[in-house]
Amino acid sequence: MSDPYNEPLQGVSVCQGNFRNCVLTDQNGVFHLGLTEKIDYVLIVSFTGYEMVKIHSIDTLQGTLYVNMKPYLIDFDYSNDR
Repeated sequence: MSDPYNEPLQGVSVCQGNFRNCVLTDQNGVFHLGLTEKIDYVLIVSFTGYEMVKIHSIDTLQGTLYVNMKPYLIDFDYSNDR
């Protein structure tokens, strides 16, 4: 996991779709879920201040998955709210 500048993000939550299997990324942005069988599932990736990412139909036990997290932006422009 990395930020928009390709710097690794530590502490990103990576969960299998059922939220029973969750891990955090290490200081290098790396995670291991420890899956024991090939199944189709959804990964839910979240980190404070960044948009949540859902990755569908991952069916591999090993391999590399690169995710570039995008900051969550809040629009505080209330000029049109009257």
